[in-house]
Amino acid sequence: MDTISCRHCKTPFVPNHANTRLCSDTCKIDRNKYLCKEWDRANKDKKKTYYVKKWAKNKDFYRDKAFKERYGITLNVAKSRLIGQDGVCAICKEHIDLDIPGLNAPDKGHMDHCHDTGKIRGILCRACNWMLGNGKDDPNRLLAGAKYLAGWKDAE
Repeated sequence: MDTISCRHCKTPFVPNHANTRLCSDTCKIDRNKYLCKEWDRANKDKKKTYYVKKWAKNKDFYRDKAFKERYGITLNVAKSRLIGQDGVCAICKEHIDLDIPGLNAPDKGHMDHCHDTGKIRGILCRACNWMLGNGKDDPNRLLAGAKYLAGWKDAE
């Protein structure tokens, strides 16, 4: 057989079969990734519609999978923890729900966890979760902030 250039890397090679156009498995993988990216760019709407439908059909499966990957527990375990908190935020006692779609929905429960150990501390509302995060999970900083705020309330 004659030498041809690889369609992906342009390296000359002798193909094993008449229909071989890529020189190696690496080029096959790289070429497929390239073609997938090209298809993704050209078909963003199709891809989004496909995944929205797929997620809608298997919502519980994907939410459970996400909880397992992120926190190491199932969605049912998280729900039972929320029931243990009487369905309210562990800090401010506002009603929260784990079944609300969307990351920033006001009533959606957020899993508060230690970023060093990954251990779950409780389920919080969005505002309380952001408060802890913006306070860098530092109790001294948060207490100082509470003291500062109380000082201003007393001055009014």
